[in-house]
Amino acid sequence: MEGRRFYITMGELKRYRVTLKCLEGEISAKDASFLLGLSYRQFLRVKKEVKERGIKGVIRKTGSGKPSTPDSIRKEIERLYTEVYGNRFNILHFKEKLQEFHNIDLCYETIREILIKANLHKPKQKKKKHRKRRQRMPMAGMLIHRVHKESKQR
Repeated sequence: MEGRRFYITMGELKRYRVTLKCLEGEISAKDASFLLGLSYRQFLRVKKEVKERGIKGVIRKTGSGKPSTPDSIRKEIERLYTEVYGNRFNILHFKEKLQEFHNIDLCYETIREILIKANLHKPKQKKKKHRKRRQRMPMAGMLIHRVHKESKQR
């Protein structure tokens, strides 16, 4: 493989191994598609990719994970939030100011994550549930009937 390293997930490795077994004739394409949870036609596409490109045929083409924001931009966002804007703005308003005046165009969630990691923003706590739901019965129509002591004596 040209001496390069690949980061591969367990799902991609399983896909590669099952496809190899199909190419070697150990299992049929129909069985392989069932094992991978793919339609027959989709498995044929995967099989063709593995035949042409080897293990690269099953590795995601978009890369592994989301691209990270450079440290210089992270530091600049933290500095602007603490020194220039402070606690005057919520995240959405701060995002708009970053786009408008500083030419930093990041999505809301990325800015929120940066501020949370820098301890500049505290995420809201989830509210506790008001009531506890009863446990479901195994069949529809079944309910627990509670009998009071007074009604028993009559």
